[in-house]
Amino acid sequence: MASDVVVTYDFVQGTPANADDVDTNFSDITTWINTNAVHLDGTKSFTGMVTLPSTDPSVANHATRKAYVDAQIAKPLLDYARENWVITAAAATGTINVDVQTAAISYYTVDATANWTINLRGDGSTTLSSLIAVGDSVTAVMVAKQGATPYYPNVVQVDGVTVTPKWLNVAPTAGTASAVDVYTFVVVKTASSPTYTVFGSKASFV
Repeated sequence: MASDVVVTYDFVQGTPANADDVDTNFSDITTWINTNAVHLDGTKSFTGMVTLPSTDPSVANHATRKAYVDAQIAKPLLDYARENWVITAAAATGTINVDVQTAAISYYTVDATANWTINLRGDGSTTLSSLIAVGDSVTAVMVAKQGATPYYPNVVQVDGVTVTPKWLNVAPTAGTASAVDVYTFVVVKTASSPTYTVFGSKASFV
């Protein structure tokens, strides 16, 4: 560790001090600071090393050792992706509510029996509008099993209000026979009125 500061002149309390002596002592102190203190630009380092706790930090503002920090940096950003599905043993028909607060994906596992309406919302008591601000988006997926006579969602709604999606390539006009159709919707809130732009796509798995 750095030595204590040493000044050239001693002063006695209550005794007048010579101005030149004061200046000399000030120079001594300045020299010591420039030699021993850590500068803002980091040109001077501590010669000692603080010993930190061997346990992992448990609350905010805990100091921690380098090994713990290195271990966190080495971890992948995403170990695996996990999403909730709502699996419904029923046919797609009528109005199907896709509740984004409940799950990202809704799967109807019985052959569709008619064209249906998809209503994208928060849940039964929460609007999607209340969950997202202007400039935010939500992605929701509806999966429907098809039989020999396929059907498709011919109406798309957000909070019960019909919207016209912008479809990838071309808007669907039918389902895919004996397949599982997956409809993905990205809902972007573009104004607080509320107004949305909805991007839709369809994929078929056979």
